[in-house]
Amino acid sequence: MEVPLTEVRAPEDVEAERQRAQAVESSTVLVREHLQDFLARNPGATYEAWIASLHPENVQLDHRLRITGNPWLVVWAEAGANPRVREILCLQGFIAVLSVVWAGLCMLMQGLRAQYVRSTTWILGTATALSVVLCILQLGTLLS
Repeated sequence: MEVPLTEVRAPEDVEAERQRAQAVESSTVLVREHLQDFLARNPGATYEAWIASLHPENVQLDHRLRITGNPWLVVWAEAGANPRVREILCLQGFIAVLSVVWAGLCMLMQGLRAQYVRSTTWILGTATALSVVLCILQLGTLLS
């Protein structure tokens, strides 16, 4: 019977990792404070304008700053700074609700089958209309 090996880390590695984590947290706090100050001085400003003030070398926004999940974009979204972010979140919620309705209609159609042709036709038409609306909303979100 083998005993599982556990990772043994040198005390200096543990300390270095603690310092790294502390530095990341401290820098995130500084970025948040900068954003709050920027928004107070520039209501309605864009994400790009904030990045340009924070990183003047990025006046042409580096594509990496637009990648979902990057720390600057996360802080921007957390602050609710851009009305478009709120609109997109509301739209995503609406799309989720429509998706649930769509799924319910599809399940209902499966249950009705050919017994109630007239009802099935109405439900199919409604489901198709919802499908088109969902497609348009999703395309609009992607293109904005």
